[in-house]
Amino acid sequence: ELAPAKELAIPGPEHFNHLLILVEAQGEEAAWVELNNRLAPYGKLPYYLQLGTALVLKPGGPTFRTLPGSDPEESAEELITKLALGKVKEDPLAAKVQTTLISKPQASYINKIRLKDIDAFRRGLILQQVGNQFFPGAKVEKGTFTEIEVPGKPFRVDIQLMAPRFLIPAKDTLLLKPVLQPMSMVRSFIRSPQRKHPYHFTAQVVRRDRLEVDLGGGYEEVRLPKNAVLTSALGSFSLSFERKGETLIIEREAHLRPTRLPADEFQDLLQFCKSIDRLESQRIVLKPRAK
Repeated sequence: ELAPAKELAIPGPEHFNHLLILVEAQGEEAAWVELNNRLAPYGKLPYYLQLGTALVLKPGGPTFRTLPGSDPEESAEELITKLALGKVKEDPLAAKVQTTLISKPQASYINKIRLKDIDAFRRGLILQQVGNQFFPGAKVEKGTFTEIEVPGKPFRVDIQLMAPRFLIPAKDTLLLKPVLQPMSMVRSFIRSPQRKHPYHFTAQVVRRDRLEVDLGGGYEEVRLPKNAVLTSALGSFSLSFERKGETLIIEREAHLRPTRLPADEFQDLLQFCKSIDRLESQRIVLKPRAK
């Protein structure tokens, strides 16, 4: 027999299936400790629990508390890349690359702890995997995990590599990908183009990229995409292109915040995601410079 509707609206124990410890020391800010991940930084909750409702069991009776959120910068990821064209004689389409990945999310701190116990050979394999993540087929020439031993510092990887066939031939021109790791918004966050119920976006995303392309005197720009800025209830996105002498500078910045959208606003979110995917799929058009 079904319970009356008003009773179904009352949360039961099954709604609180994640065990946390609330530490309240006199004179200090309360800290929530997540017990399911022993490597998580003290007092840092995973994004999917932040701003949720906790049932606190304590002397004097149970109470409801809202779990704390986090500073958006604690979720920031930054990719800084310098790319030189025309430096590999045996492959005119290749690029010499120096890239730095800085990652602050909680999972990255956990990776730092794990890397401390990994030998040099396996670290080299991981560096090769990271290089191929951004540049398929890359040959990593040098790489380091920086400041692994320094507590509180973000996870950082510095890699020097050769990216084969980075330029894409297209008739008498060459295409260059301005976004090394697209966000793939529709694939990542939209399961269906229609929605009857509210949409709950739980992630906190802050992403900044800067790509500097040295044309090396051997290439000239035919077309740069236009700068773009998008905003929605989910957050903001910008992509800009600039030329300074023989260098192209591409910058991308995205801020997406946890939010709950009613079903009638879902189509606006869908268009926002599609627009980002479309902007990131653009290509810079180059051609070899006449000798």
